[in-house]
Amino acid sequence: MHAIAAAQEERIDVAREQFESWLPPIGADWALAPVKGLATIFRMAGLIVPDRRIRAPNVGPTMAMKSWFVGSPTLH
Repeated sequence: MHAIAAAQEERIDVAREQFESWLPPIGADWALAPVKGLATIFRMAGLIVPDRRIRAPNVGPTMAMKSWFVGSPTLH
C-alpha cells in the first residue's frame, strides 16, 4: 500500500524502495509496472491511498470514495 500511495503521487523512487527492501533490483523493477497500474485504477475510481508515513496537507483523515449504482446487493 505504501508503494501504491507513492505511485499515485508520482514518487516512483519511493515506490521502488518499498520493493527493494525484500526483492533483488530486477524484481523491484518488474513490480513497478503493476503498482503503477493499480495506482492509476484506484485514482480513476476515486480512491486515493494516503501515505501514512508522510503527512500531506491535502489529505484528510478519511479517504474519499466514488460511488456508483450496483444492480444487485450481492457479489457474484
